[in-house]
Amino acid sequence: MQTAPTSFKIPRPAADDSLAWDVIEVMSEHGDFYQDEDTYKRSIQSATKGQLAVYACTWYLSEVNNGGHDQFFSNSTGMVWDDALAGFQLLAATQHRQILAKAIAVFPDSKPAMDRQKRSNQMENADSSLFDKLDNRLYDLEEDFDALATKYILDHPDEFFVDP
Repeated sequence: MQTAPTSFKIPRPAADDSLAWDVIEVMSEHGDFYQDEDTYKRSIQSATKGQLAVYACTWYLSEVNNGGHDQFFSNSTGMVWDDALAGFQLLAATQHRQILAKAIAVFPDSKPAMDRQKRSNQMENADSSLFDKLDNRLYDLEEDFDALATKYILDHPDEFFVDP
């Protein structure tokens, strides 16, 4: 197992066109949601609130855009749901947060399990017919996540860059 760095901060990129990805690329190399919750938490423990927000939200959006909420929750990445929910709040991505919150409400006590198999079992017993509607809402969203993430990053450079 690879150990997480003591900081995920990077040198300030020259351009802002892929800023969200630039700041989480090193996290993607070390973030481990393939094992269990403890491994995941250890692998991201040195992330700032902003880094974790961009990281978790980006994974959520990538999975949903690739295969819907069914894919997000059934894959190992589904364990980032809580970090993504908090992340959308931090990044002022209100519409994204509302969609994720509605998807989470399908689970018992609105709390998907962190364990992939347990989460899959929860999905089998839940009415996930809402997922298709939420997928479409997310695809049609006018709120631009990349713009919101970039704004947050630029407004909080000390959370992301070694040389803000």
